[in-house]
Amino acid sequence: MQQYAAEIVVDRVSPGFLLYQLGDYVKAREYFQKILNITSLKGREKAHCYRGLGAVAAEENNYEEAYKNFIKEFDIWQKLNDEVSRMGAYKSIGDMLFHMGKFKEALEYLQTAGDYFRLNDYKMEYTRIYGMIGHIMGVDEQWKNCLMCYELQLDVREEMLDPNHEDIGITHAHIGVAYGRMKKYEKAIEHFRKALNIYRHSYQPDHPNVLKAEENLQNAIRLLNEGQ
Repeated sequence: MQQYAAEIVVDRVSPGFLLYQLGDYVKAREYFQKILNITSLKGREKAHCYRGLGAVAAEENNYEEAYKNFIKEFDIWQKLNDEVSRMGAYKSIGDMLFHMGKFKEALEYLQTAGDYFRLNDYKMEYTRIYGMIGHIMGVDEQWKNCLMCYELQLDVREEMLDPNHEDIGITHAHIGVAYGRMKKYEKAIEHFRKALNIYRHSYQPDHPNVLKAEENLQNAIRLLNEGQ
């Protein structure tokens, strides 16, 4: 969830995000709550405080509380007519709805934010959003749409990241799962192998992602051999 701390430049708010990045969520929350009581606090500073409170709650898996704070952040950006920040809050709201299992509502927010960031060429923003939309499509067993989202994500990540970046491996793993659910095991094996090769460059051998990729690969090979 550390993405919520990106690009914070408001001086009175910055210490709260430093505490957040250090993992001291109790002190970060206390700081944000304290400075919200400052009467001279500007609208942008208030919005960043609510973003901080939302980020802390998200780290603690308190998604409903995070959702409420991101809504407050969104309302402020709406009043300030700051379109980029408003869409950032929109993405965060969709993210929390996703984690709350409210996939239909999440999809509406994520598609709106994703379209905005894509049209305005914020590549890493819409790439992450389309990955989440892919997850939702997978939950709904819309595997073709799921694959389309993951493949879009893969194209951008391969363009912008190091070839052995773990995020590229994660996308390959997601694509492998989607192909596996479609019973296209040869394609699943191809992507699980790519994920595993990247993970072996990025992680220790006993990392959960490595172990899961090995398991997924072996299962896909077994299912292919069984002709299922």
